[in-house]
Amino acid sequence: MSEERAAELFVNWLERRLTIAGRGDSDTILDVEPSGRFWLGRLVSETYVANLGLGDRGERLEPCATGIRVRPVGDGPWQFNVTVALVVWPWDRQSRNWHKSDPIRRAMRVTVRADRPTQVFGREELSAALARTAGGGNCLSAEVRVELEAHPAGGQEMAIMLVNTSAESDRTIKDTRLYECRLEISDPPTYPFILEALPDSFRYDRRVPAYGINCGTEIDANGTIATVDSIGVSRMRPRFWGSDEREPDLRFEILANDPVTPANELQNSLANWGRIWSDEELRRRADAGNWSEEMRAEAASEAQSFWDEHARIRAGTELLARDPQLQRAFKLMNRAMRRSARGRYDRWRAFQFAFLLANLRTIVEPEEESSIVDIVWFATGGGKTETYLGLLITAAIHDRLRGKISGVTAWSRFPLRMLSLQQMQRFADAIGAAEVVRRQEGIDGDPFSLGFLVGSGATPNSIKPDPKAGDPWDPDDEHMPARLKVLQRCPFCARDTIETAFNRLAWRVEHRCSNAQCDWPEPALPFYLVDDEVYRFLPTIVVGTLDKAATIGMQQAMRGLVGPPWGLCDQPGHGFVYAPRSEKPHGCLVPGCRGTRAELPMTAELFGPSFRLQDEL
Repeated sequence: MSEERAAELFVNWLERRLTIAGRGDSDTILDVEPSGRFWLGRLVSETYVANLGLGDRGERLEPCATGIRVRPVGDGPWQFNVTVALVVWPWDRQSRNWHKSDPIRRAMRVTVRADRPTQVFGREELSAALARTAGGGNCLSAEVRVELEAHPAGGQEMAIMLVNTSAESDRTIKDTRLYECRLEISDPPTYPFILEALPDSFRYDRRVPAYGINCGTEIDANGTIATVDSIGVSRMRPRFWGSDEREPDLRFEILANDPVTPANELQNSLANWGRIWSDEELRRRADAGNWSEEMRAEAASEAQSFWDEHARIRAGTELLARDPQLQRAFKLMNRAMRRSARGRYDRWRAFQFAFLLANLRTIVEPEEESSIVDIVWFATGGGKTETYLGLLITAAIHDRLRGKISGVTAWSRFPLRMLSLQQMQRFADAIGAAEVVRRQEGIDGDPFSLGFLVGSGATPNSIKPDPKAGDPWDPDDEHMPARLKVLQRCPFCARDTIETAFNRLAWRVEHRCSNAQCDWPEPALPFYLVDDEVYRFLPTIVVGTLDKAATIGMQQAMRGLVGPPWGLCDQPGHGFVYAPRSEKPHGCLVPGCRGTRAELPMTAELFGPSFRLQDEL
């Protein structure tokens, strides 16, 4: 049994248990008042509701009727079967407990005339059965009440209800409520109710066969409509492949060797599925569903949006086939994603792969895509982060292949407090896997690296050699690096062997892996979390909070996140330099540096990120 099926069975079982507890189906004797124990399927006296003086609000607080509203076919009279079921809980003076009665179930054939707005059925039969249950008293009574009113679209609306017409209270049985109430109707030919036509209503079936009155409704295979106390709202499990055609093989290991064949299969299947959006098919659906003009216009607009999106996916597929450099980057990205996943998953979902294809042109022809802001949306756990990580890793590898040997490929921004350590770990795992692949392939350039740019509330803006008293980022405080541990496991070996230390020579906080078998050969992992370190080393991917972008006009070193820095410090490990200041005469951000500015390692035009992303919109 799959986990999904097991979860579904558990939820169904839990719902049944809650309904049984709320109705009292499995109880027979109580030492507390039933009204204080059961909240489903109970009806209070109609007189009680009227005496509350709250009108409809009182009926909603504790109903005196339950039933079904339908639209009957024809002008009447209408004949159909009605079945009601209920129990009562009379007080037993001798045992000083409440005892549930035997079930009362009555079926009746009713004829409803069209010229009478309110009609009553079964009053004598139900009241007699209740009187026998109450020991011969006449304090309990009920009836089936039918009410008619004109429907705005023509014809009639019919409400068939079980109503508690008992006395408000009784000294003998104490509780005059009816419990475990249920009403069924069968054989009435009906029209469905039609929900209001909003522009996007073309997506839905607007037909509603019946409405519940103070309850929900269910319809069995024979067309019998019954009241239910627990209203089930189905939220369908996502279908990651919605076509009848065979799903392309989107495993990482397949795409690392040949991504073009699966890409063509995907875009062809998408085009075939999209023919349900053809003009002829939309006209047929509009006529069958009585669409409004607004619905027709919205459907046509969405159909065009679909074909526009398909065109981008097809263009990405064609670009992947004809551009060897892009294809190589895409293949290596899939190798990296397979390593990063470490067996947790082994393939792309169709929507993820389609998103990647649609945005490949952004990597090689950014000027053609500059007017497009693309959004990947899916429910939590659907794979949004992995989707755009695949795109960023492709872009990073492509950058190295085209000669961008350093600098930022992507700057991803999160709202305040929405950037979790778990998300940072996923970024680190992906960038670590990409770096292993880069080294295996012998691709030139700086190591792929990750920057954490969130500011002084969580990480230092800078580490000063002479901090003020109380500064939490004192380089002489041996406990300071431990407070800056962000990674939970090594992105290269996946072991929980991360340590942090402050390297005074390089003037940076380092995450280190103590595993001797780790694939990373250097002491410090390529991970930067002090603002000044991010500016000095310009990591391949920068992840930070949105508020940092607002300070770009106040921090001159942030120019490295959007364009070229001023130069490179000639001292090993000092990184890029920016505009000189009195305390930084050569623009180096390492305190006390006496080096000089060297030329940039590549042309200025290659600096600046290829992507700017906003996560958790």
